[in-house]
Amino acid sequence: MTENFYANSQSVLGVAVETTRNTWVTPAFWIPVTSPQVSPMVTQVKDDALRGSMVLHYDDINTVRHDEYTFTTYCYLDTLPVFLRAILGSSDTKTGSAPSVSHVIGLNNSGGNGNQPPSLSLTDYDGYLYRKLTGAQMDELTIKFNATGLVELTCKFLANPFTTTAGPISTGFTALGAQPSWNCAANYAGSSCDLVVDGTVSLKRGVKPIHTLGTQGPRLLWAGPLDISGTGTFLKADDTFLTNYLTSVSAALTYVFTNPTVTTDILTIQMSTVKLEGTKDIRSSDELIETTTNLMPLPSSTDASAAANGGGVSPILVTVVNAQTAAY
Repeated sequence: MTENFYANSQSVLGVAVETTRNTWVTPAFWIPVTSPQVSPMVTQVKDDALRGSMVLHYDDINTVRHDEYTFTTYCYLDTLPVFLRAILGSSDTKTGSAPSVSHVIGLNNSGGNGNQPPSLSLTDYDGYLYRKLTGAQMDELTIKFNATGLVELTCKFLANPFTTTAGPISTGFTALGAQPSWNCAANYAGSSCDLVVDGTVSLKRGVKPIHTLGTQGPRLLWAGPLDISGTGTFLKADDTFLTNYLTSVSAALTYVFTNPTVTTDILTIQMSTVKLEGTKDIRSSDELIETTTNLMPLPSSTDASAAANGGGVSPILVTVVNAQTAAY
């Protein structure tokens, strides 16, 4: 018998926004990934009905199932808006012309279809088979950055049970380089802030599989209200952060990342009302004093673009400027 083994380096991921929920779409973008993981989530129920023997379990029966897909990638500004739409939910409000096309993505408060974000089709290849995951609803997106590294994205989706195909499916990856963290203009409380060492912005939707009779897979993958949090580490120059924490003062925090190679490609993360939690100074014998804090972005009308999401309030508004002329 011939043995075949498969290299993790052959892994690829294709994504596309679905036109019809739960109907697979050929990938519109191929995403460079690290640590991709397909996890079939089968609910198993043990049969412990008594049968006259000193036995606890007689069977282990598969019942309902959904699948989960997790991966980490770097921030590529020509594909990032797909994931922003998947977690925040709004349409892409597009203005301008190439190479500086502005794509504004906000929280969907439109009131239609339960304010659900669009579903994605995910196409995963592990060197053996292509796995198609339809109806993929984004559960978590964490944006992570530090001064010496690249901006990273950690993503989690819930999806219908995968199907397989031998392929091949034609791939094509972005030519744009990943976004380094250092080329960022931060602003806190209306003033430029060059003290940022590292930070995170975490977006969660608490997606739940909703099962009904008639199919093993979920009837719905339901995204709940947006839960947003973050962290930040700053060089200590004064007591601004500590004072705002102790006095419960909210302030705007904005990160503007610019691609140093293609300077027309820009990511702006705008959080106009941020309160600080657990702020403290970190001191050691061989390091500069740093201030660490947790971020609690609060909703405001400033971060709710009516054109993008139907108004209401939102704790975050994200704008990506790149050369893509079509809406995501």
